[in-house]
Amino acid sequence: MKNNIIVAFLLVLFFTSCKEPTTIDHQLIIFDSSAKTFEREIPLSRNGRPDIFYTSTKVNQLQLELDSLENGFDGLQIRIWYDVAYINKQKVVIISYSKAHWTASVYKMVPIWETKDRYHFSKKTNNVTPKSGWTNFSNELLNLQILTLPNGNDDQNCGAGGGDGSTYNVEIATKKHYRYYGYWEPEEYRDKCQQAKNMSDILRLLKKELGIE
Repeated sequence: MKNNIIVAFLLVLFFTSCKEPTTIDHQLIIFDSSAKTFEREIPLSRNGRPDIFYTSTKVNQLQLELDSLENGFDGLQIRIWYDVAYINKQKVVIISYSKAHWTASVYKMVPIWETKDRYHFSKKTNNVTPKSGWTNFSNELLNLQILTLPNGNDDQNCGAGGGDGSTYNVEIATKKHYRYYGYWEPEEYRDKCQQAKNMSDILRLLKKELGIE
């Protein structure tokens, strides 16, 4: 009997030590705790309409045959849309956490030209895994406040109102929240705006860990 108790204790200790610590479940509880009903945060333009990038994202979502996140996601899904200046380099990175399991995919948005001025996007998909492992990567991503960054396109100090160039837009969905926000050329504003620095560091992290250029 004593030997059985010792064996059981050692097995528990073994499996406990093998489980990597993660902050994701704690972060999701905090993120959703303030919501009594489902909340949607969609940035508006000065005329009170959804901003132009949000509208563009919805069009691209349909073309890429992606599910809408606006009614929530069972767990957490993050989409980072690369609305870059070179149309053939646009992409979306999709990071999901569901049932204690992480996945990530990159959708390269391939322009299919209908006329010289009109096109739609097709897709090429690639599954990716962080070089340092999911625990380290997800903790770094959460520490950069990817869930709660404000909309940089509302703040002149963070690059709002930019013209030509690249904008990086983020969709966040959990059971109780949907958020959308964006930053124009965050690398250019990292020394002026802490939130732009965070967004810039998120993009650097995606490049380092997932190979996203």
